[in-house]
Amino acid sequence: MQKLPMNDFNRDMKKVKAFYEVVSANFPEFFHGTVIDACSGNGLLGWYVLSQHHDMKVIAIDKKETEKAKQYRALFPDAEHQYAFQQIDITKQPLPEADALVALHACGTLTDMLMEHAMKEHMPFAIMPCCYSKDRHYFPGNGGFAFQEQITHERLLFARGQYADVKLLHIDDAITPMNAILGGVA
Repeated sequence: MQKLPMNDFNRDMKKVKAFYEVVSANFPEFFHGTVIDACSGNGLLGWYVLSQHHDMKVIAIDKKETEKAKQYRALFPDAEHQYAFQQIDITKQPLPEADALVALHACGTLTDMLMEHAMKEHMPFAIMPCCYSKDRHYFPGNGGFAFQEQITHERLLFARGQYADVKLLHIDDAITPMNAILGGVA
């Protein structure tokens, strides 16, 4: 087995812990049942959630399972009844059934697709977007917002139109400059 680079692990775990702490503090009822870890990358968010909630299940989904994710999964062979990876292209395939959805650094329009899925299924969501795509069609005029802030603001308004409790949260920007979290509970 290839050795896991600790500097990457430590950097990634800072993001994971900060994301989890902010979401669980603001939405205490969020983590229960089965959670989708969308755009799961190396899978650390899902594993961290399980370390905090031993009675939960996590379905990690991504277009492809990375080598690092396979290595992490191999470290916990007894957890296969609680942690599963599903290779899903969310632009083309439906998501599995779950009680909540999380995504740490969902790229570009995947954030919008994940929000729409969560709202359609009336499930809580917490998504930290990244890679803001400039080829999207948004409302004309930016109302004084920078591009990234404008998109975040429009996503927030969209979610507030459908959910009772929607929040724009942030983790420390020293951890990552892409630090906004869109969270909603129906």
